Amino acid sequence: MATIKPDEELVAQLEARLRHLGATLDDLVAKSEAEGRALDAKYAKGIEELRAHLASAQSHLTTLREQGNSDWHTVMEGVEEAWLELEAAFRKAAGE
Repeated sequence: MATIKPDEELVAQLEARLRHLGATLDDLVAKSEAEGRALDAKYAKGIEELRAHLASAQSHLTTLREQGNSDWHTVMEGVEEAWLELEAAFRKAAGE
């Protein structure tokens, strides 16, 4: 039975994108705090949800990288689902 290895370049690109999204979220929170604006409960909850989605996507990518040869397609489905949820959460937070 042939094994399929995860595309390291794809995983690296997704990890870079996650780092960028996390940094963007951190920057937005820092700017708000620097301007002396406290985050109201609605936005604080949204930020919490975004951080949870970022963590979930990162967890799936870590699993994908660690799984290596075994059941790569199943793990990739989890990565794709987590990514879609993350994108939806960012769109929701942006008010789109």
